[in-house]
Amino acid sequence: MSAASAYFQVRQIPVLLGGDPEALKEWAAGRETGRMLGYAAVIFAGAGLYGAAMGYWRSPLQAGYNLLKFPLVILATA
Repeated sequence: MSAASAYFQVRQIPVLLGGDPEALKEWAAGRETGRMLGYAAVIFAGAGLYGAAMGYWRSPLQAGYNLLKFPLVILATA
């Protein structure tokens, strides 16, 4: 992979979903810091929104607490 394609791009999604073993092996071998930070940001945002939605049934304060707590739990146990 070139440095320009190291970061997550939308056009990588079909490759990931296609399941081609060689393409996936090459993709997984690269551990560029920028790409990993991008993945962590997506996980943090998605898990935060999920946590906020689950906490909102109790109160807005609980939603805010879960907005921060749930992504940290996900990333700490990964």
